[in-house]
Order: sequence, then structure tokens, then C-alpha cells
Amino acid sequence: MAIKPLVLVFQELRQPSANIISPTLTGCVIGPHYHVRTYDEHHDETFAGKYDVAVGVTISALPGSVPGMKLKATGFKLYMDNVRVVVDSGVSGVVTIGGELTGDTAANFSTTKVKAGDTLKLTHSKTLTAAASVVVATNASRINLTALPVGFLVVNEFAVGDTFTVGLVTGKITAVNAAYVDVDQTFVSNVSLQNITVVRVRLVRDVANLQTYAVKSLSTTSVKKLQLTTNFPFAATGVTYEVSRRLTKAEVSSNKYTLNLTNNSVVVAAAATTTVDSLLRNVVEYDLDTAALLEDQALLYTEYTALDVSYAHIPASIASAADITAQLGLADVRNPLGLGATIMYGNSLATIKAIGLESEDLIGWLKAVDAVNRGGFYAQALLTQDAAVIGAFKANNVANEVPEKAQYGMCIGNHALPLTVEPASSDVGEVVQDPSTLLYTFFDDATADFDDTAMPVLPGDKLTVASVVHIVDQVVNANRLKVVVADAFVSAATGVTYTVTRDLTKDQQAASVAATSTALKNKRVVMTWPNACEIAGEEAPGYYLNCVVAGMICGLPSQAGITNKGAAVISKVKNTNWDYFTETQIDVIAAGGTLVFAQEDPNSLPFVRHQLTTDVALIETAEVSVVKNNDFLSLFFKGIVKPYLGEWNITSDLIGALSIALSQGIAFQKGNKVAKLGAPLIDATIETLKISEISPDRVEIYLSTTQPKPLNTIGLHMIL
Repeated sequence: MAIKPLVLVFQELRQPSANIISPTLTGCVIGPHYHVRTYDEHHDETFAGKYDVAVGVTISALPGSVPGMKLKATGFKLYMDNVRVVVDSGVSGVVTIGGELTGDTAANFSTTKVKAGDTLKLTHSKTLTAAASVVVATNASRINLTALPVGFLVVNEFAVGDTFTVGLVTGKITAVNAAYVDVDQTFVSNVSLQNITVVRVRLVRDVANLQTYAVKSLSTTSVKKLQLTTNFPFAATGVTYEVSRRLTKAEVSSNKYTLNLTNNSVVVAAAATTTVDSLLRNVVEYDLDTAALLEDQALLYTEYTALDVSYAHIPASIASAADITAQLGLADVRNPLGLGATIMYGNSLATIKAIGLESEDLIGWLKAVDAVNRGGFYAQALLTQDAAVIGAFKANNVANEVPEKAQYGMCIGNHALPLTVEPASSDVGEVVQDPSTLLYTFFDDATADFDDTAMPVLPGDKLTVASVVHIVDQVVNANRLKVVVADAFVSAATGVTYTVTRDLTKDQQAASVAATSTALKNKRVVMTWPNACEIAGEEAPGYYLNCVVAGMICGLPSQAGITNKGAAVISKVKNTNWDYFTETQIDVIAAGGTLVFAQEDPNSLPFVRHQLTTDVALIETAEVSVVKNNDFLSLFFKGIVKPYLGEWNITSDLIGALSIALSQGIAFQKGNKVAKLGAPLIDATIETLKISEISPDRVEIYLSTTQPKPLNTIGLHMIL
């Protein structure tokens, strides 16, 4: 009890609070970003101007291009719209009022492939006989027609727009009456008893006041006759006719243009001749005779793929499906980066990054390594099966995990399917005669080692010379092979280029995949299988499975495993447990350190069979989630102690503050629980926290942790 009422005042030091910020393990997808423009999908964007068959054209800048893009020769196409093709023509046609055209004596509308819908142009000259009387009124624009031939009806024979000639005067008819026509010329004197010549041009496209005729069908009675969709207003002989057709999406032959991949320009040559096969790629496709003629100008469209370098240095940030379309464009196999980002985001729903390539060689990939380092990206989905590229990213991640950097990462690559091996190849082979049989069955190479213990040539291997396969019958010695008699060479030869290959059995294929993973052995590398998959019904390379793994790694809690997790966006996996390899062979592949995707049946969801890195020696290095969680906690505790650098001197107060901060961090992560998974840290003890004995400006901390492990095995013992 207090002697008297009083206020107790305590002066205490505030306990320092730890800087508790959980690190984000950001994932990225790396691969070629293609800018794709197609005739069908981007029609207006791909219009490149007009093309004149007689002149050609230069496209100095591809329509729809983006800055810095690098045009690819593969996939480039030129298309033409509104191409006018003359299918057939003649000068002595016969037309009837009933709507039938009979062609020239040699006409064959079937051979020239005239078809329904083609346009017919008629040029018909009508000259009155000398007995006809033409009277021209002075200073008038009317021609009075008298003494017309029997049966000649002006309103049937002449029409507005027809061209007339009287003497030296030529013009157009503007009105037609039973006994006269009005014209667009004014006559200054009377002219009588002159012939009048009127030329009629029918069915010219876009000519006003002229009726259009179209082919209805070929006549069933003669290959020289065409049935038209409407009747003619007159019958005539000696008609000049032309049947034409307008083509759309007509592809230009690749030998008619030259690509300049340096400045993304195209030079389209003029047609050497005017026949359709001199310009278009596939005349048969358009159902045309090769002798059909090209006329007029056409509308030119480009279709191309180009390497887009927009995100080769500064990654695209993807936080929604809309971001993918806006930044990366197409999301299908034509654009690997767009599709890869779609798959990765679909398996993550966290913000991811997408890094393009400056070039599609190893140099371009190495520059992408620099972009990864600048961003500190953890899960790296590589859109490749190239061993050199995967090796480069492995080396980078190993270099970054040293204590001085502590920038952790994990690259994910994919295997190719090894169908063959090549025990030997050279360009100094020699065909030699076997003296005992006089057949040329010996094949020598003084530089070879055909019985090399690492990969010897075996009987049954294929010796290929100039695309001809010879089966090896015997390995005589390190420098000589003998082929089977049936495959004997024709004669002796020296300086022969050859390869020796061996088809692998499925057991050998599985062993080869496993060996590749084992050779990469490192917890910083994940190698996926299979080599192929199916996305939205379309077969795609297996490296898109890398995006599934990377998406799961960056989208799930650090302590979450991905074994048995289903793959979003991927509809099927190929060459795996249900369609190619046996379970035993899959076990071999996985045992080498391969993360295998499997399927229960062709219609079920593909899933991760076991979340393995390429280092399966210990669970701490073999399980993706264990490696990731340890990296996460390492970065977490690094973040707790880093703020003390440069701000504190090494004193007992610092030791106390660090102890408190670490303890708070331990408590935070122990309580950071997720259903089914628990916390990323089960327990931790500060084993050592002291000033270094070898460096007075250094503090040593030893933190002993207990971290969660995935449940891989259940031992169920049934006791009776």
C-alpha cells in the first residue's frame, strides 16, 4: 500500500520493431516476342498500296510495323486484292437476245476455266450500210436517221453512252429516239448520206449507265457457248468479248519479290509477262488456266512475322489478361512470349514479367540474362530446349546465390525428344574395297574412334553418305567399319562426308533424357518433360510447360508444393505416361532429376507428377518447394537485418536490437499459416549472434531453422 497517493513515472526504452516485409518471388517468362500481322486478322493494317503488273512497286516501310522490329524471312507473304484476270477473250463472238454468247471458232470455255460469276465485257461495232441516210442539222447536236435497213430499230441498236463516228466527227450518244439520236457534239454544217458507225461497250466495271452482264454457266451443249444471267437487248455477230474475274487474297510467288531484312523493305518486281502464272503462287488454287492474263492495278497486302525487341531490355509487366494483349499481342504459338505469358499468368494470377529477345541466338539469350539480373526475377521460364541457353541461365543462378549477392533464382528448361544419337561424323571418310569379296564394303576414317567406350559405333547403326543409308555390319577396328553386303558402295572414294547414327529404343530415350537432367544437377535448374503439349487443340513445344511451373512457383505460398497440381491452359501433354512411355520409363526420366507432367487419360487435366529439381540427392535440394521456401526465408531475414547496415555501430545495443528483430521475424513467419500447408517456418533458434572474431566490423548470425517438407509418402500398415 502506498504511504500516500502519488504518480509513478517510469522512463523506459522502446523495444525496436523489426522491418517485417515478406519478399516477393517474382516470375518471368523469357523468349522470342513476335510481332505478327496477317491478311485475315489485320487486313486494314497490312495494306501496302497499289501494284501495277507493268511497273512493280517498292514497299519501303511495312504497314503495321513497330519500331526496331526485325523482319523474318519465314512466314512472309504478299497478297493481292482486286486482281483483274482476263480468263478468256475473242474477236468474233455471236450474241443472241436470249442471253447466250458463242465464242470464236477455237474457243473452249471449259479449258480456259470460265465459271459462273465471271464478268463479260462486250465491244460491238454497228455500221449502217451505205444506203442509210444521215442528216445533220446545222449548229445542232442531233443526227436524223433515215432510209434505215429493214428491221433496223434504232432503240434496239443504239444506246446512251455508245460511241458514234460520222465522217470525221466522233462523240457519245446522249439520247435515243426511233428516228434520231442526240449527241454530245455540235455540227456546223449539214452532212447527208454519210454512214454512221456506233461502237457499243457493255459490262465495263464502274462505267456509269452501262448494264453489267455476268456468266451464269457454261452451256451444256457446247464448250464454245456461255449462258448469261440476263438477256441481251440485241443480237449481233462479230462481237469482241472478254471474260474476266476479280481475285481476292491472291498470293504472290516468292520469286517475284525481294526482302531486305536490314531495313524491313520489300521490292515487288513487275510481271515478266502478263500471264497469271508469272506472278501468282498457285494458279490451280484460284481455278485458273495458266495462260490467263493479268491487267490493271491490284491492292497489295503484306503478311509477316518480325522479332519485336520492345521488351528485350525492360520487361513487360503483366497483371491481367488484358495486359498480355495490349503489350505482347497475339497469344498463340505464332508468338511464343505472348502464349508463354498467358500460360504463366493463368497458373499464377500474380503479377509476372515477360522478357523478349534482342536476337534469337545465344547472344540474345545472354542479354536476357542481364534483364533477369536487373529485375531480380526468381522463377525463370525459358521458352527453349537449347542446352546452351539452359546452361547459361544455370551458371547465372549459381553465380548469384553466393553470400555476397544472395540473389536467388530458379530457371526452368525443357527436354527435346532424343530419337537418335550420333556416335561418329566427319568429312574425311574413305570407301575401300574388301579384297576378299572385291565389294566396296569397308569404310575408313583415320581420325575416327569407332570403338570409343563412351559412345562406340555398333552393328546395325546407320552410316549415311550423300543421303544414302548403309547399315553397319561390323566394327573392324577404331578406324574401319564394314557395311552389310546389300548396302555395299559402288566404288572407292576419298574425302567422304558421313554421319553414323543410331535409332534409340524407348528405354534408351528415357535414359538419355534422364542423363541430360543429371548432367545439369543443381537445385537452381528444373528440367520439364514431355517435349510437346497441346494448347487449345494445337500442338506446341513442351517448353510452354516451363511457364506452368514458373507460374505455380511465383503464385503459390513459398511453402506450397506443386506435386499433383493441375496445369491451367495446357489441354494435353504428349510423349509421356499415357501415350508413349511406360511408367517404368517415366520413373527413369524422373529419377535423373526431371519434373514430369503426366495425364491419367487423354481428356484429363495434365498435372505435375513430382516437383523435382535436377539435384535429387537430398530432399533439401530435390523438392522445388523446399528450395523455394528456403530462398524465401533467406531473403526475408536478410530484409530484417539489412536496415541496420551503416546506421548502427557494433555495440551491445546492436546485438540486442538484432536479437529482438530476428525474434520478431521468427514469430511472424511461424504464425504465417496457410490451410493444409502450415507456416513457412516451423521453428527457428538464434544459435549465434556475436561480433566476428576475424573482422571487427562484422556480426555473425547463425539461425537454425526447421522448415516444412512436402508429404511424398504415406506408409499404411494393415495389421490383421
